[in-house]
Amino acid sequence: QVCACGATPQQARLQLSATAIRLASGSSDSTMKLWDVETGEVLQTLTGHNDSVWRVSFSPDSTMIASSSEDRTIKLWDVDTGELLQTLTGHDNSVFSVSFSPDGTTIASGSQDNTIRFWTLDLDRLMTMGCEWIQPYLLTRPEQQDLQELCEGYLSPQ
Repeated sequence: QVCACGATPQQARLQLSATAIRLASGSSDSTMKLWDVETGEVLQTLTGHNDSVWRVSFSPDSTMIASSSEDRTIKLWDVDTGELLQTLTGHDNSVFSVSFSPDGTTIASGSQDNTIRFWTLDLDRLMTMGCEWIQPYLLTRPEQQDLQELCEGYLSPQ
C-alpha cells in the first residue's frame, strides 16, 4: 500500500506507530505531523519546536511521541490530543536522534554535542525521588496534608 501523504523529502523523518495506524513525520519547517496511514490525511500538525525536527519516535504503546530537533530539545507529545507534555533540555547542540526503550520508561537521545543522554520517564521512580527530596520538609509541616498523602506510597516508613 502506498500512502500519498504529501510528504516532501524534507519530511522524510518518519516513524510508523506500533499499531501501523498512524505515521509521524518530522520536518524542516519545525513541525511534526501525524498522518492516518489508510487515508493519507493529516490528523494533526504539532508545533512547538523552534527549528527542524530531525527524528520522531512513538512510545511502545503508541500513546506518546518524542521528537528531537535542531533547537537542542526533545519534546514529548500526547498522540491522541497533540498536547505538548514535556520539553527535555540539556543538550548543547542539535539533537539528531531519539528513541524510547522497549518498556517506554526511558528515552535515549543523541546530539551533535557528542553526547547520548538518557531521560527517565518512569513516574513511580520520579515520584519516589521527589518525595524523598521533600521528606524533611514534610516531616516539619503537618499542615501539608495533601503532599503527605500524595507521597505516602512512595516514602519508606520512618
